[in-house]
Parts: sequence; C-alpha cells; structure tokens
Amino acid sequence: MKTKLLGLAAQVRFKPAKYKWTFAAVGATTKTSALPKPTYIPGRVGDVRVLLAVSYSVEYLFDGLTSWSVVKPDLVTNANQVTFNVGSVDPPKSIKEPPKLVNSPCLNGSSAWRC
Repeated sequence: MKTKLLGLAAQVRFKPAKYKWTFAAVGATTKTSALPKPTYIPGRVGDVRVLLAVSYSVEYLFDGLTSWSVVKPDLVTNANQVTFNVGSVDPPKSIKEPPKLVNSPCLNGSSAWRC
C-alpha cells in the first residue's frame, strides 16, 4: 500500500504469517489447525462453530531511502465466527455409474452411448 509517512513517500505491506482455525462442535473435542486451508471432518451431527485468527507481519519502507523494515509484534485479526450444521456424519454416496451422456432420451433398445 503506497502512502505518506512523516511527509515522505512510503510503502506498507501486510502478509499473512500465521493462521489459527478453531472448530468447536457441541459435545466433541475442539480441534485447531495452523494451515491456511484446513480440512475438518465432523465426528457427529449438530452445530459446529468455526473461528479464525490471522497474524499479519507488517513491513514498511521509505521510497528510495530505506529497504523493507519489519514492525513487531505482528497484527492479529479475528474473523467473525461462523456456525454450520452437520446433518449427517455419513460421507456422500459415490456415483457408481457415470451419467448418461446423450443428446436425446434413452429409449428401450437405444444404441446411443451410455443408454
């Protein structure tokens, strides 16, 4: 982000440094992950609360005067909590046959591919 600091042309950048995902289901052990894109497999039916905190590293430079300097500590932001409902712990059923790929209805005795 380009801006002016102390009357001088400057740039400031924010980079995600750490993630903390928290998955909390009623009656289940809370699970956490530090991955940017975690996978969560629910163990029971019901509501699951998801919280995310991201730590950003902050750096700045004055154009033509300095190189990038790191500001400590990192900034931590919390996303709004999201709740979703798990209606079943069974995985989706896999499709045993590929869909029929024809440009007309499949009629008895049809020779169209996949009918």
